[in-house]
Amino acid sequence: MTGRDEGLTQWWSERRCADQFWTSPLEPTLIRPDGHGCWEEDGRTV
Repeated sequence: MTGRDEGLTQWWSERRCADQFWTSPLEPTLIRPDGHGCWEEDGRTV
């Protein structure tokens, strides 16, 4: 055990992503994200 967080360290649902990245009520953009996540391992983040 390394004592560090490794693996999936952040996850946003598709609803949260759509709410976060939708920017203008005048120009609605149809985005359909699956989700957003951060993976950390060996000191690297993807």
